[in-house]
Amino acid sequence: MARLCIDQLVVFYCRSHYSSRSVRKAKTDSFPLQISLTESLEAEAYFGVICPFPHFQQELSLSLRFGELEDPRIAILPVTAKPAPAIFYPFGSTAGDKSNPVDDDGSSSVIQLSSPFLFFGRTYQQIYVNNNGHLTFDKPSSLYTPYSFPANRSQDIIAGLWTNLNNNVRGVISYQQYTNGNVLTRASQDINTHFPNLTSNASWVFVATWDKVAYFNLSSTETSFQVVLISDGNFSFILMNYGDIAVTEHPVQAGYDTVNSTDYFVIPGSNNGSIISNLRNSSNVNVTGRWVFRVDGGQHNISKETATTNSTVIGFRVRLKSFLDLTNSTNTNTVLQQIKQELVKYGLSNSIELKLRKVQKINP
Repeated sequence: MARLCIDQLVVFYCRSHYSSRSVRKAKTDSFPLQISLTESLEAEAYFGVICPFPHFQQELSLSLRFGELEDPRIAILPVTAKPAPAIFYPFGSTAGDKSNPVDDDGSSSVIQLSSPFLFFGRTYQQIYVNNNGHLTFDKPSSLYTPYSFPANRSQDIIAGLWTNLNNNVRGVISYQQYTNGNVLTRASQDINTHFPNLTSNASWVFVATWDKVAYFNLSSTETSFQVVLISDGNFSFILMNYGDIAVTEHPVQAGYDTVNSTDYFVIPGSNNGSIISNLRNSSNVNVTGRWVFRVDGGQHNISKETATTNSTVIGFRVRLKSFLDLTNSTNTNTVLQQIKQELVKYGLSNSIELKLRKVQKINP
């Protein structure tokens, strides 16, 4: 048996080319780190190490023969850190963020909002940032498996990317709220650009960021996204900004749902982990990686002259060309959700329901 002593490590993972039995995995927060290596046959094991210096990755290659440690080699390799996407609002320690506890399924403590936030008719004075990619208002949530929207449950939830994340392995989850300064100016500009028929001057902004967080049991993955809440005292908005999103076999979902699902939205494709990385290239406002929603629950961009309180049934005909098979109900719902969000953005209430009466499949 050979024993290797390593100092000043944060996290490590190990694997063997031959058998999981050739290396006994270990994990510790204390130093020095003692790793016992046992193998009766010739084998080679590689240890990938995240060291305390964020711009370097340390790789330790060990040759193991009949229980003896031979020719250890250590190489320090520079790693270029990717900058946050330009669409991201300021975050991290330089922005004065508060960080969530390092806890697999943890949450922030209750955050008292410095300005009330109106979410589809309900006004909230507090919020929780949950490590598994979502925000809740009434209580924290440790749920890592998303339920499908609409869920018809008793809780309002905003899911930037609801999945099984683990900041205990890597990544930082942080948040900050603003009532003055450049962030409010930027938020006002964004909202007035994305909603040209509204005039809004942001008075409060809340930014929650998941920066390079790993998936559970996938320690080498990194996923980055941001949920921004914006209010001007009358109108409320959500911005969801997406950076690098790793693919995963875990269940995933992005969007929002409300009490009894009177209002909900699922970002198309966000409930499929194999294509979830496409979020960084998608948008409903023609800004790559950004999705924007008005969520106060009022009439959307409708002037006083045209607004009506009566229920109205509107029929219209459109011709759609899609690579999706629209005779499939799942594909149909995806397309209708996209159309609905565009209609909401330019005038109709978020409570509208779209139904497709007839689909004709035309082979190319």
